[in-house]
Amino acid sequence: MSPTPRFQIALIAANHDTWRDFVKFADALNNETHLARVRDFPNNVDASTAPATATKLLADNKIPFAVVAITGNDREIEQSQVVFTAIRKKAPSTLVMCPRGYGYMSRVTDIPSYALSSPPHAYGIRMSILLGEPGEFAGYDEGMFGKALHFARSPSGWGNIDLTELAAEVRSVAYPDRGIRAKVTC
Repeated sequence: MSPTPRFQIALIAANHDTWRDFVKFADALNNETHLARVRDFPNNVDASTAPATATKLLADNKIPFAVVAITGNDREIEQSQVVFTAIRKKAPSTLVMCPRGYGYMSRVTDIPSYALSSPPHAYGIRMSILLGEPGEFAGYDEGMFGKALHFARSPSGWGNIDLTELAAEVRSVAYPDRGIRAKVTC
């Protein structure tokens, strides 16, 4: 009897520190039913290359869920947002945002119910993992970015975050949308 294929989740970060945190997080996320794949973020992504980049990051659309980090310096945050917009047209997602990333996303996505309905034909944002204290995310709106999970981030990265608890939360929202047949391979 062959093993049941595991549901794949892409972990995507332009910021190298967050990418390293995702490598550690992938170990906690992996189990009998889920397989996390930390993806390499290419340099110099813009609106014209974002759709092809999203397809590549989702392994030619074989990975049916993405966790995208909007963290880092201004350039990393801007490029992550451009890629995230393209990924939303291909798969449901979870955001990981630092206070600066949240501020940027709030400015560029001032659309009510962004998590569910914009852009047209986009998949939903299932939740946002907010790296910082709740006060650093003033005006957070679940209609914009999904249910919020707050985690205080230490200077050493995700060291004080219970990765097992976080992995369980992500697995609980990582599933394909109804009517969409997930391409699960592994």
